[in-house]
Amino acid sequence: MPSNLAMFPSADPSGYEPDTGCLKQFNEIAVYHNKLLHDALKNIRENHPDVRVVYADFFTPIIQIVESPSTFGFTNDILRCCCGGGGKYNFNISAGCGMPGVTRLIKQDGAKAVVVPGIPPLGCIPPNLAMFPSADPAGYESGTGCLKQFNEIAVYHNTLLQNSLKKVQKNHADVRVIYADFFSPVIRIVESPVTFG
Repeated sequence: MPSNLAMFPSADPSGYEPDTGCLKQFNEIAVYHNKLLHDALKNIRENHPDVRVVYADFFTPIIQIVESPSTFGFTNDILRCCCGGGGKYNFNISAGCGMPGVTRLIKQDGAKAVVVPGIPPLGCIPPNLAMFPSADPAGYESGTGCLKQFNEIAVYHNTLLQNSLKKVQKNHADVRVIYADFFSPVIRIVESPVTFG
């Protein structure tokens, strides 16, 4: 993650993975965490054979993109974030997503492809469901059981983001501006878990 690369740089070049440029210790922690998670899920599956437990692997596809960005249509440094403010990783803690970082990447850094992620259905995230329960049953979506207001906020945010990205794309026709939709696949799983195993 560009934020980790910028905030926790290694003084030792061997602290970075040679094939990705990522911080070795952070990825080792992620791999270790995922191994422990796999072991725990295996235990759950053995103790509850009637329950389908699905592991969603975010690590592998991201590493594949970082290791071989051109395979996925990226022509430039994949480790720079779109919403920052300069520096090697274009990260600035005070510059959040939605700020003019995408245009800056295109104009100042010559980016030819930019991926901007939307947000997932926040109303379906277990910590939000646990920490912000609705006293009114109408506060939950009937088809999902997710918090209605949280998902409405996510949809609204993603709509504004997509509209902004369309304007950026129109002004920079030679650049691939890609919206990464995290809302739709997650909500489809929540609406129809049996379809996905």
